[in-house]
Formats: sequence, C-alpha cells, structure tokens
Amino acid sequence: LNVENTTGKIDVTAGGKEIVVTMQKKGYGGSQADADAALANLKIDLIQNGDAVTVKVAPQTTNAQVDFTITVPEQTAVVASNAFGDLKLSKTKGDAELKTNAGSIRVSEVQGTVKVQSDFGDVRLESITADSVEVRSNAGAIRLKQVKVKETVTVKTDFGNVTLDQVIAKSYDLKTNAGKIDVNGA
Repeated sequence: LNVENTTGKIDVTAGGKEIVVTMQKKGYGGSQADADAALANLKIDLIQNGDAVTVKVAPQTTNAQVDFTITVPEQTAVVASNAFGDLKLSKTKGDAELKTNAGSIRVSEVQGTVKVQSDFGDVRLESITADSVEVRSNAGAIRLKQVKVKETVTVKTDFGNVTLDQVIAKSYDLKTNAGKIDVNGA
C-alpha cells in the first residue's frame, strides 16, 4: 500500500482479506461556493497494479483535506506520506515507511522494518518487532515502548525528548539536540 496525502489524517490497520479505502473529504472557504470549489479541485487517484495499491491526493491545498481510514490484509507493506496531518499504522506484518511534515505518527503492533519521519510532531512506536527501527523528527518527542529489534534502533530529534521503555536491540543510536534521553529496560 502506498498512500500520498496532502492534508488530513491517514489511519491504516490490518483486518480482512482485501484493501478497503474509506475517505472523508472536507472543503473550507469564506462561503459555501468557496468550499465547494475547493472540493471540486481536489483529485484522488486510486490505482491498483497487481497486489500494489496506490492512493494519491492532488493538488496540495489548505482549503481542502481528505481523511483516510484504510483496512489492509495483515501481510501488507505500507508506505505513507502526508504534508499536514497525523499518521497511524497498526497490526500489520510488513515493512513500514511513514512520513509527515506536520503531524504525529503512531505505530503499534507492527512486525517488519520501521522507518518513520515527522518534521513537526510527536512519534510513538509501541509493541513492534523489527529487523531495524529508524525514527527521525525535527521537532517532537519520540517514545518507543515494548520494541524488539534484531539490529539497530536509530532515534534522532533536533528538539524533543527521547524515551525508550523496554526496547531491546543489538545496538542503539540515540540523539537529541535539545531535550533529554531516558532509557528504561534496554
């Protein structure tokens, strides 16, 4: 699954035998006509190529947003990006690569390599089993809880605290420029 959103939430969770995409579009403006025009300019492409599904929103606008709730089979790799909005991923078995410019990221009960980046927003990973975990944030707190990693846990933030609770890995690469690092149960 590949999701490219501009503004709005993305919530992906495992359940069922097929990919089901539910979306809620919202338009904003100084009048109903302006809000309707913002929605009319919003384009959503859903493309399937074999087992791969791509969901793409264009153009980027501050006058409209799309909130996605997506159900996927348990064995699904997920790539999701969002300019403005929160990302959630849960209960999948497959690699995950998630990025948002402004918004929080929550990943729970996932098995697979996890790579996460939030320019402005908190990141929380919980109940993860992975070969490697990489989390980066320019401004936001990062919290990992009950994470088991075969190789390296990499966590870097410019502004924010880093908290690891019951995170087991072969090696740790932890950095914050402005904040504290707490490790409990390594």
